[in-house]
Amino acid sequence: MHRVARSVEIQQRFVADAAHELRSPLTALSLQAEGLEASDMPIETKVRCEQIT
Repeated sequence: MHRVARSVEIQQRFVADAAHELRSPLTALSLQAEGLEASDMPIETKVRCEQIT
């Protein structure tokens, strides 16, 4: 029983670490897309940037 509990704990930690590693780049991309929305660009491009954020 102890080994199963330890295995579950290790898997949960792995998933939490992986989720954190994915969140960071996605946040950076989202912030860059928001910055693009403020610049002058064609309407179609602005709409596509809004879809990203």
